[in-house]
Amino acid sequence: MDVSVDEETISSRKGWWVVLAIAVIVIFASIPVLAASDKFIIWLNENKTLNGKKITFIGFDENAANFIVDGEYGTVLLNQERLINGMYVTLVGKSSHPAVAIVNITVNITCGDGTCGAFEDHQICCKDCGCLLPSLGCFDNVCVENVSNPTSTYECLADSDCKPGRCQSASCNTKVVPYQCAFAPITNCTAGDGCCPISCSTDQDSDCAEVDKCDVGSDCNDNNPCTDDICEGDPKRCKYNSKVGCILNGECISIGAVRGNTFCSRASIITYQRVNDQVCEEDYECLSGECFAGTCKENRVTTTFFYLFFLFLGVMVIVVISYISAVMARAEKKKKSLEEKQKKKS
Repeated sequence: MDVSVDEETISSRKGWWVVLAIAVIVIFASIPVLAASDKFIIWLNENKTLNGKKITFIGFDENAANFIVDGEYGTVLLNQERLINGMYVTLVGKSSHPAVAIVNITVNITCGDGTCGAFEDHQICCKDCGCLLPSLGCFDNVCVENVSNPTSTYECLADSDCKPGRCQSASCNTKVVPYQCAFAPITNCTAGDGCCPISCSTDQDSDCAEVDKCDVGSDCNDNNPCTDDICEGDPKRCKYNSKVGCILNGECISIGAVRGNTFCSRASIITYQRVNDQVCEEDYECLSGECFAGTCKENRVTTTFFYLFFLFLGVMVIVVISYISAVMARAEKKKKSLEEKQKKKS
């Protein structure tokens, strides 16, 4: 018996078993073992998620329904199956009133597990595979403009993209295009949020014992132009120093200042100017600009000017009339003289 031949045969068989085992491993590795299937009733504009893939029912066509799967649009005919962006969708029923779609869904991948599998790419699952261009970012499993890029036209895609300042809440306003960050002051006195709103006290909000209420004076804006807004102290607090004056059209005007036919009174009240013969204390209270002996009067300078003007005018008229009369008298006298001379000659 040849023992060496048997050993060679056994060794050869072992090699084939190893090759077969590797082939089986490769085959099973290529089969999606994490596939998931489910049946859903989806209302209009409602979302459903399976294995990290999201489907949205957006409306009906005749004998069909329209869906969006992670940003990709697709129409599925009744009782037919269609592959939309990595999701197999079968429309098994529908209702128009109310608008409802009944679907069977199968997803042969697990999107969002951190591994870009053989059946995944940037279109099907950017959560795992990323986006092709650096100018794009993966948001809600769709490659969109990367808001962290300095040249981005969108300020945000989600609330988390907006960075609020001191005592501010931030949200992404998706009602405008491109999306913009919207900020609003925090006014609620809530302990532990690291904010102490201007209107809150230490009793109302424990944060106020340690947290600054302001950084600079502009943080203390009370919308009153007749106060100096000051931020000072440790922790910093808002302080308001009143200024004497009246608020008019967003500015603080001084006592006695006249705007149109109104003035700022000593009581810091915008008041209409008074007409002649009404009681007054200061010239600026009168439309004429002159308060004489406690009563609004015509401005004496103006009155004097007009008096002198008319007096001068009257004198000039008298002078002109006198001059014309004198000229006419001379002419008449000269005429008579000529007539007498002619009579003597004749």
